[in-house]
Amino acid sequence: MSGLKLCSQKAERPYHIEEMNLNIYSIEELAYYLYNNVYFINKDFFNARLTEYIKTDLLLPVVAEKLEKCIKFGSPYSEFILIIVRAADYYTDEEIKDLEYTLEKIGDKTVDERILLKAEYFMKNKRYSCAINLYKSIINSKNTRITPDIMWQVWTNIGIIYIKRFDYSNAALKFEKAYSYKSDEKTAEYIVASYILAEEKDKVVKSANEYNVSDEKMERIRLRIREMREEIKHSREYLEFSKNIIFNGSVNLDEYYERLQEQINIWKREYREEMT
Repeated sequence: MSGLKLCSQKAERPYHIEEMNLNIYSIEELAYYLYNNVYFINKDFFNARLTEYIKTDLLLPVVAEKLEKCIKFGSPYSEFILIIVRAADYYTDEEIKDLEYTLEKIGDKTVDERILLKAEYFMKNKRYSCAINLYKSIINSKNTRITPDIMWQVWTNIGIIYIKRFDYSNAALKFEKAYSYKSDEKTAEYIVASYILAEEKDKVVKSANEYNVSDEKMERIRLRIREMREEIKHSREYLEFSKNIIFNGSVNLDEYYERLQEQINIWKREYREEMT
């Protein structure tokens, strides 16, 4: 199994991967990046800038030449990845076989299916703007083979992002769009829950009737929302947050303003990370 290894050649300047805002300095780091992001990489990643870096900065002209030939002859992207991973000599034979299997599986997926996987990856890492941009690319795609299930998942995930942004009214609209592709019970409950969170009483009643959400289910939704709010209030994160923004007289004003500024800086950093 792969583990710690001294890099064979560390470059003086990094190769910057703009999409992930990541710098790499060695063939081992590049192989690690490719191995762990295999679902989200396409042939555009392998270009003249990369081959030149491998040749001149990593001092691996043979590897660069192999990649250049692949570019010239239009080889599948899986071949590019395997050239670099094998050149790094970081992963075991068994791990490389697993990679080959994964690449074969990915090769059967449509572009939109792979974009969907990539968007979900961004969601998990709280890069919501990046995820929404990818979901929009699927929505605006002219690919007639996009299935209703994919569109349902796209709109559902956009709705979840709006929930995380506390934009409950817009979240409800996205869930309604998802419901138009797949009329399932869970999506209907998401719609009603979003309007409850948005405190739009008329739309709560209207949506419950329109999407056949019974009074019993409505009560379960309301109860779950109350429980979640209580859980949040007693969570460590919330208590720490409250300590920083609420002045209760336990500290002097200078210390309070210092804590408040720290919290503002955290919000700024999180916003920047979400938008990049």
